[in-house]
Amino acid sequence: MSQQVVREADVHDPGEAPPEPPGSQSLRGRFSDMTSESPLMPAILGASGALLLIVMVLTFTTDTFLMPRNLTNVAVSASIFIILGVGQALVMNTAGIDVSIGSTVGLSSSVLGGMIVGAETGIATGIAAALAVGLACGLFNGLVIAYLKIPPIIATLGTLTAFRGLAFVYMGSTVHNRFPEPFLWVGRGRVLGVPVPILIAALVAVWGAYFVRNTKMGRGMTSIGGNEQAARVAGVAINRYRIAVYSIMGVLAALAGIIQTGRLGSATATTGQMWELHTIALVVIGGTALFGGQVTIIGVVVGALILGVLENGLMLLGLSAFWQRVFLGLVVIVAVGLRTYKNQSPMANTR
Repeated sequence: MSQQVVREADVHDPGEAPPEPPGSQSLRGRFSDMTSESPLMPAILGASGALLLIVMVLTFTTDTFLMPRNLTNVAVSASIFIILGVGQALVMNTAGIDVSIGSTVGLSSSVLGGMIVGAETGIATGIAAALAVGLACGLFNGLVIAYLKIPPIIATLGTLTAFRGLAFVYMGSTVHNRFPEPFLWVGRGRVLGVPVPILIAALVAVWGAYFVRNTKMGRGMTSIGGNEQAARVAGVAINRYRIAVYSIMGVLAALAGIIQTGRLGSATATTGQMWELHTIALVVIGGTALFGGQVTIIGVVVGALILGVLENGLMLLGLSAFWQRVFLGLVVIVAVGLRTYKNQSPMANTR
């Protein structure tokens, strides 16, 4: 006489939904797994939702927001901050910060104008000189932070003033605006209908994402921000990586200055003022950890678009540039506050 064995797992309450067959998973379950595997995903999704909400509000409150020309202007403006944001995100990933970005942009733009327009050295020479200046600024920041052990915020506050001062020493009140047409292509040109600044920003973002996840140096920088002592024990070249990340930031700041100069067709010592605040804001909004160890380049792109759309919308609504600064400051406070609250919440501490 055969006896049928009934497993306890095969028995379920008739009032309950039957268990899911092997290999299947609900949409909610997949989402939970995705967010648990990537702790930055909720921040990215939250930022994307905020961007969508802002776009919807501006669509119904303005007549010109969705016009192709306006959307292109927003994307081009955001592209410059995507480039800066990638660099700032890499710096913050090492538990650092660079508030001298705007001054590096201004100094690089000044040298660019002085070389191409003032000295008439040629476009290639001028661009090379501007990139070299950006590299020198970043290298100086890195050396001071790595070897003099000055906190990044203090070191770069000092160079914020010093680099801007050098720009004024070099330029004075001069405005260079007689750039040759081929150079202006960098800021105004198109490739297959796509503005050049957007293409450059896309390349920088793709490089940044690859660098963080797939290179030894990128992973080493993340380990420094996550736990510097553990990274030191593991043999990570902390000083060398710190110098490298600030040098990268300097080059990207110079690149942003070159694009902005080509876009406006002029170079002044004041180019890039207040850009450091924009950059920090978009990086934090996008989900990168303020104190290191977590970075998201996708979040940088979304954060840059949020600020670009927000500033454009405030302008379309007729608010002055002063009110735009007020809103930007509040956005920074709210973004940092939410990140701090999330990190200190009991659920965050139990993960």
